[in-house]
This record gives sequence, C-alpha cells and structure tokens, in this order.
Amino acid sequence: MTLVSILTGLILISIIMILHELGHYVTARLLGFKIEQFSLFMGPVLYEREKNGTKFNIKLLPIGASVSFAGEQEVIEGQTGDTKYDPDDPGLFHNRPRWGRALVVAMGPIVNLLSAFLVFIILFSWTGAVSPELQAPPADSLAARYEIEAGDELISINGSRIRTDMDYSMTMMFTQNDDDLILEVKKANDDVKRIVMKPEVSEIRWMVGIVAVERTDGNFEIIAVDPQSNQGNPVLQEEDVVLTIENIPYAEGDKIRERIAEKAGGVVEVDIIRNGKSMVIETKPTQLEVYRDPGLVLTLNKNFGSAVSAAAKYPWSIIRATGRGLSMLFRGEVSVQDSLAGPIGIVSMVGDVVQQKQPLGIIVQQLLMYLGLLSVAVGATNLLPIPPFDGNHLVVLAIEGGMRKDLPMRVKHAISSIGLFVVLALLILVIFVDLSRIFGF
Repeated sequence: MTLVSILTGLILISIIMILHELGHYVTARLLGFKIEQFSLFMGPVLYEREKNGTKFNIKLLPIGASVSFAGEQEVIEGQTGDTKYDPDDPGLFHNRPRWGRALVVAMGPIVNLLSAFLVFIILFSWTGAVSPELQAPPADSLAARYEIEAGDELISINGSRIRTDMDYSMTMMFTQNDDDLILEVKKANDDVKRIVMKPEVSEIRWMVGIVAVERTDGNFEIIAVDPQSNQGNPVLQEEDVVLTIENIPYAEGDKIRERIAEKAGGVVEVDIIRNGKSMVIETKPTQLEVYRDPGLVLTLNKNFGSAVSAAAKYPWSIIRATGRGLSMLFRGEVSVQDSLAGPIGIVSMVGDVVQQKQPLGIIVQQLLMYLGLLSVAVGATNLLPIPPFDGNHLVVLAIEGGMRKDLPMRVKHAISSIGLFVVLALLILVIFVDLSRIFGF
C-alpha cells in the first residue's frame, strides 16, 4: 500500500470515531456536564488549547478521538480522570441525572447511525437507489414461467425480508442453485401471493465455475466458486477480482463462453487481483450444470425520495448481513479470515480502492459506501451490552435506575476488567487475522 492509501484509510476511520465522540461531547455540553478533555487522534499531544475549563488537543497518531469527563474514574471510553474536583460538584458525570448520562452515552452510536443515513442519501442520490419493485422478467428466465409481472413488489425470498439490494444479494448468495425459491410478492391490487419457483437446469457446458458480480468500479468480484471447478480442485477464490479470461474482458460473457469451450481438455488463464496483487491463475474448464437465471430484476430509481427511503433501510440491511455472517462463523460455515476485519484490514481495503486505476467519481462512491458501512458497524457494535461498549453503560444505568441506587464500585470495576480482557483478546485476534490475510500466513 502507498502512503496516500494508508492515510485515506486512517482518515476514514478517524472521521467515524470523531463523529462518535462529538455525539458524546455535544450532548454532554448541552446538558451541563463538565468535560475535562476532547482529543483528536491518539498518542502524545502535539497542540493543546484550553477553553471554558476544557482542554482541546490534537495528538500525534492520526486515528481516533476521545472525550474525558471531569472527575470520572471510569469514563465512557475507558480513560482515567483525576480527583481534583469536589465530589459533590453537580457537573461531574456521576452526579448528573441518569437519564442525562444515558443520553450522553447513547448519542455516540446514534450519531454514527445518523451520519450513515446522510452518507447513504448522498451516495444513492448520486448513483440511484435499488428498490424491491420487480421489472418484467427476461423471456428465458425462471421468473417468466411464473406469475411475476412488472410492478410486482418482492417482499421476501425463502422467508428472508427483502427491502434493499443488499438484502437480495445476501439472500441469493446463501441460496444454492438447486434450492427452491419461495417468494412472497405483492401484486398491483395489493394481494400478496406465495410463489414457489422450482430450479431448472438449462444446459451443461464447459465452465470456469465462478459467480462474479459487478462492482461500482466496473470490475467483477467473485462471490462464489463451484467446488467442482478446475476438475474438483478450485484455484480461484471468493473476493478475487476477475479482469480477463484468456485476455477477454470478463464483461464479454459470450466470447468467454466460446473460448472456454474451445479450451475443453486444456487450461485457461484468468487474470485476477487477489489481496491487491495482480496475478494470472491457470484453471481447467469443467463440465457443469447451468441453472436457469431466476430473472428477478430489481428496479433502479434515480429520484431523491427513493434515495432517502433506501438510505433509511440500508443500515438495518447491513446489521442483518453482519449478524448472518457472524452466525455462519460460529457454526463453522465460514472461516475467521473471511468474516472478520480489524483496523489494519479496514485500512487495507480502503487503500485498495485508492490504488486501483479508475475514475475519481467511482473512487469517491466506493469511499462513501465504506464510510456508510463502517459508520453502521461502529454505531451498532457500540450499542452491544458488552463492556466497555456504550451499550454496557446503558444496561448498567438501566439497572441502577431500576434499583434507584448506583452499583458498588467493585462491581463496576469487575465489569470493566472483564470487558477490557474481552476487547483486548478480540483486538489481538482481528489484528492477527488482518496480518495473515495481507501476508498470507
């Protein structure tokens, strides 16, 4: 990675963290909390200025932000204050009303979710927003054989609610080619029909055995590899970016099919990008069954109202997709490397966007998507009831509110210690995963 790509990744993460801390800071200031320090970035202080009793500083390492509340030994972000304040000072964090403390704690992740909403409005106003309204199915598709018409609204597939294109992509990604597609479709007269589409094999032909989807940069990323590809020994991988097959651009599917058929019994060369590195992979064509295209074509809308609607639904789609991925991880259906990414991995992924040779507009669109995705991830994660996340503080405040008294300090310290151990263990894990993904060990 270049210095520019690394800085871009750090800046993107820092924007999210600064907005998070501003949510805490601004709410606390409005509610009369005494704030000791607001810091941009981490490490040694480069510049500091004090105003109205609060120290504002910029630190050396260009990542993150933090806010410290006056006299608080166990503050929101796990920092330690001092004891120079009168313990009965009404401005101290622990002396403020519980509802005020809860609001201050909650506003960090809430600001992240709101900023994601605004980012998605900008992005979808630019690129268009996909809605689950169906277009007329292609004549040779599976949907054309069933009662599906232009204007029908796709409600669910196999019980999974479809509100955005991410919902649709995730559902189809985890649906096997030979699985029935059980659809709920709302017709023009508002009747909801249940349609069971049976898979059909349309032909058997020589194939490389991959499924790739077009990205915003115009390249194609592999989302599935047939286990029978390369004569039962797959060499291509999910997340590989396919550029050409036999020097034919991947978008030219008809030419590629003809060329692969000609190479039956031999090998074909696939030009890919893997982990940011260009390489050529040789694979043997394999005879595979081709299932008929489902033909469920969602609608791209270019109006502002659709952009706002999609932006409001997208965060929940991201949370659902993340939850599904984690459940598959715990069930052993996906590897840790394929499902987790830490700070190093995030910087690497963002850096790849900047390094690729593509139009500036496409780069900005991809960075906006990452900004929205990561904002949702940070906001949702911080609402989990796990110390030291904000969600844990909200749970503690709720318990204290129900008891009408504070929990003993030894209990709070024990909770914090457990949380610190868990977070450090997770941090070590994701850093190891990031490094192993980058360096291939």
